[in-house]
Amino acid sequence: MDAIGLSSVSHYVSGTLTGTRVKEFLNSYLTNPVDLVKYLAIVFLLLMFFHLFRFRRWNRKATILWVPIISYLILFMIIFGVGSDIRLCHPYLSILGCFLAQPFLSLGKKWRFIVVGVCVLQFISTTYYVHQKRQISSEVRDGFEYIRKNVPRKALILYPEENLLIYTQHRFIWSSVLFFRKGKKLSLESVFWPKDLEEMGWNLDANRIDHILVKKSRVYDDLKEHHFGGYPKSFVEKLPQLDGWVKVFENPGVALWKKVPS
Repeated sequence: MDAIGLSSVSHYVSGTLTGTRVKEFLNSYLTNPVDLVKYLAIVFLLLMFFHLFRFRRWNRKATILWVPIISYLILFMIIFGVGSDIRLCHPYLSILGCFLAQPFLSLGKKWRFIVVGVCVLQFISTTYYVHQKRQISSEVRDGFEYIRKNVPRKALILYPEENLLIYTQHRFIWSSVLFFRKGKKLSLESVFWPKDLEEMGWNLDANRIDHILVKKSRVYDDLKEHHFGGYPKSFVEKLPQLDGWVKVFENPGVALWKKVPS
């Protein structure tokens, strides 16, 4: 991965400054206050504020802990940008947790019990939320079953969710779509919004994508916004016109397209 190359850094910096970066739909963003609460937890944020306002004096023993935190934040801004996924901040949360021990232990026994109780409730609610969101409909399962029985194991499928690998043991590709053409680095954006059908077909072939599994619940109207969290409606509408591609399976939940030899 060219994560820290000069071109990647300039791309993220320019995207952050101009706000033109194509977003990953359903991801959380560092600049979204709701996501800060959702991913860092109310208790965590409150204890951090409590620590900053009640224990304002610089603790020399804690200086060494600030080194990786500040270093990671600087690298985070350079490599990923301000508008990136807040979940990428999780590596340093355990270090920040060391600071929370002091304000937590300074609380009375009653308040400590309340804090622990809120944490337990949040854990339970998050577990339920994840369980519900991970449910797979029978239509999607039928599509997976068709792939498992009829699609070669070496096939490469364009699909945005890891569950395809779990249920079918077939390879898939999404955000890692990347190739070079005439010295220019192209990505999934070049597949979804090409200048014409010929370029779309070339971009798919360049990544050796021979199947496209369209999950219909993740098709969105890209006239309003462009993002990589699903299939743009314009892209799906062009598939029947794409030379060499045929629909081999469809139900109310998914549609599978296959590249056939010309």
